Amino acid sequence: MARTVRAVGRPLHAGARLAPGAPLDGAASGLVALGIREDPLVAPTSFPTGHYVLLQLVGVTAGEHGVMGKVGTAIVLAKLAERDALLRTDPSRA
Repeated sequence: MARTVRAVGRPLHAGARLAPGAPLDGAASGLVALGIREDPLVAPTSFPTGHYVLLQLVGVTAGEHGVMGKVGTAIVLAKLAERDALLRTDPSRA
């Protein structure tokens, strides 16, 4: 992730999506891309030195990644959250 952020030249943000090009579990999972949202369990926080938002990376299939490009990452992740509100990445899902 750090290499991707460095290569792109800007920080990741909620609503972004990435396709690293290989299964996320390093094996044969159908989860081959990531959707990014704000972590629902950690509230954004401000300090005298700045503000931070914790992001959650959610494993998605190639098909879900394609739909994200058409309708938006947040819409696809909201639909997936109907099954698991915490959007835990489970390689056996795909």
